[in-house]
Amino acid sequence: MPSSVKAATSAGEAAGSDPVLGSEYDAAVAVTPAIARFCTSTDWVLPAHRHLFGPRALHVRRRGDAWLAFAEGPLMQFVGALQPMDALWCFSCPLVGPDPRASVDLLEDFLEDERPDARLLLLGGIPWDSDLHLYLRRGYGGRWQVHALPGTDCLQASLEGGAEGFLSRRSGKFRAGLRRSERAAQAAGVEFELVSGHPDAATLFARLLTVEQESWKWQAGESIFQAESTRAFYEELIARACAAGRLRVAFARRDGADIGFAFGANFGGVFRGLQMSYHRDHAALAPGNLCQWALICQCGCEGVELYDLGMDIDYKARWAERRLRLITLLMVKA
Repeated sequence: MPSSVKAATSAGEAAGSDPVLGSEYDAAVAVTPAIARFCTSTDWVLPAHRHLFGPRALHVRRRGDAWLAFAEGPLMQFVGALQPMDALWCFSCPLVGPDPRASVDLLEDFLEDERPDARLLLLGGIPWDSDLHLYLRRGYGGRWQVHALPGTDCLQASLEGGAEGFLSRRSGKFRAGLRRSERAAQAAGVEFELVSGHPDAATLFARLLTVEQESWKWQAGESIFQAESTRAFYEELIARACAAGRLRVAFARRDGADIGFAFGANFGGVFRGLQMSYHRDHAALAPGNLCQWALICQCGCEGVELYDLGMDIDYKARWAERRLRLITLLMVKA
């Protein structure tokens, strides 16, 4: 029988009040093979659970190093479907631990012993080429029908050899373009500020928002910070990552003002890029790309192994050479 760690919370609780998932869970996430680690950590899943959906029950179980974490709420025509905590994007993996077989065993026991009435289960963030996927597809003895749905792939770049190693794996055109941008920014008096450690999260978010409000995304109504739910999600994510010392931010500054930023989080040997933006009047100076490059240089100095750029978008392909293929499994009671 899986041991139960407090199993209910609602979407409206304040940051830091939830005793369910904490440092022990994050430690297990950091050694789980192949998954999108930061997006399975508490910095990501708890803000997603609280701000991106209505009230849902939270089910967390642990046995040894194996964990499961599901939200329960309406999905499709089902009222009480079990689903990822970040069911909007499905980056997070609900099964955590260094041994995928143990994680799947924990899920099987949970469904059989504690939730025999469950009819639908959605598992996001499952790496396609992984033992976890293999065990999930082979298990359940015909009691569940398991269907693979498209997931949200992530583009990634190796940081082996640091920043110069990263550049060696880019095209000559990419390297030349980056150097031109560096020279142009220097000539225009652009400076770069790196923020890490434990900065004041509210002050930091205000700086990010000031730049974002002058971006083309904001003017087009496409900024992720314009929707109340996703803005609240990022505010709590940033607060958590700052408190844990995981957040890294690069600001581009000109004439004493911020004109661009890029930020992400360092977790489990992987740097996960999160958002990048710049003042539309300074687009010719490529402040967003140069902030991203500043973060890569910082990651190289810290010995980070991998740069995860997040979901596959065309412009990111130049910065990456590998893909983390994630799928979503839909399990329906037979």
